Amino acid sequence: MAYQERNVHCECCVVRKLWSRSEHRRLRLAVHAMLLVTLWAGGVVLGSFFDTTTVPLPRYVATPVPFDTTDFADGVSIVDGTKITMAVGGKFNIMFSSQLEKGDAGTDLVSVWLAKDGVNAAWTNTDVVITASGANSRHVVAWNFFVEAEVGTYFQLMMTSTTSSQMVIRSVASQTNPTRPEIPGAILTVQQVG
Repeated sequence: MAYQERNVHCECCVVRKLWSRSEHRRLRLAVHAMLLVTLWAGGVVLGSFFDTTTVPLPRYVATPVPFDTTDFADGVSIVDGTKITMAVGGKFNIMFSSQLEKGDAGTDLVSVWLAKDGVNAAWTNTDVVITASGANSRHVVAWNFFVEAEVGTYFQLMMTSTTSSQMVIRSVASQTNPTRPEIPGAILTVQQVG
């Protein structure tokens, strides 16, 4: 298209210069992208998620923890049920808690770690020893990870049982006497910190 002098108007800019339509489109997209990054950089990148299912942790199998419900989110989402995906780059605090239930007696070991873009993240594993407290006993694991991410980076919370084939991440329906709300098997919150 030939260059001509014109006023260019869109929601975010007024420019009087020599522009072709394609140049204006590129400029407008760039300005809109900068506005989104500026808004998210203001500290509103956050998300709260949880899972309502019971997830088996097969012995010696690396299992990504699912999150089937989004409470609220802005700038972070759950993709494919398990991928904690960032819409912007930066530093993030990923916090979780999970209710584990063992279906057998004896002492069992569960490993919990973080994967980044499908690869185990170095130095993130923790072994949790669940002592001989009887069958169907429940235990809560909870901590956080500080991570760096680029746009589109995803993380997965991973778990495995190395001693028992009767370990699950347990969600529980509402209870009575007294009335109590449901228990999610896993809870996840994400917040941008830098």
